[in-house]
Amino acid sequence: MIISSTSEESPEVTQSLVRFMETLSERNPPPIQNWGWSPGSDPCTWTGVFCHPETRSVTGIILNGYNFSGRFDPTSLCHLAPPPSLYVLDLRNNGIFGLLPPEIGECRSLTDLYLAGNRFTGRVPSSINMLGNLGRVDISGNSFAGRIPTELTWISGLVSFKAQNNRFTGEIPVFDVNKLLEFDVSNNDFVGRIPDAYGGFPESCFQGNAGLCGHPLPIACPPAPA
Repeated sequence: MIISSTSEESPEVTQSLVRFMETLSERNPPPIQNWGWSPGSDPCTWTGVFCHPETRSVTGIILNGYNFSGRFDPTSLCHLAPPPSLYVLDLRNNGIFGLLPPEIGECRSLTDLYLAGNRFTGRVPSSINMLGNLGRVDISGNSFAGRIPTELTWISGLVSFKAQNNRFTGEIPVFDVNKLLEFDVSNNDFVGRIPDAYGGFPESCFQGNAGLCGHPLPIACPPAPA
């Protein structure tokens, strides 16, 4: 998805970005025209949009703390041709609600995905493993539930994963800890023994999970049956 900088070059893309914003703010429409988010203007001049200085393609959308209370529609961002160039998507600290759609897997150039501090619910879709370039994921402070998809551990370049303050269940999946610099799954509903691979992370990263045991928590696991 290379998003061109002018409406003349790519009116379809500009319209898609406007639809993305309208869906994001459907319950509290902000004056998006005042931010420049309009079909007849250059997306590179819009508030929260960042472009490559030479190609003038959109490389980042950063809308942190704008009090949006709509839904997240990744199809407006990810189902465009030619191939994608959106690397950073930051929607932290809003009131975005609903499920994380499986179409997020189409934003394959993403390196940074920040969805913390919203009202997302349901499971994280397994299609997230299609985001093979991801380095940082922050989905903390939502109401995600169910198991963290094992497919997420297949992303080899992940250096930061934050999922604290949700409702995740099951056992903690094992990421490549040789690359992880940040990891936090505190205040969920995980159960079982903390994998030995996480021994280098502090106790605070696992607190608030009543069913967890083992180092670094001061809770010994019951002995394995003979």
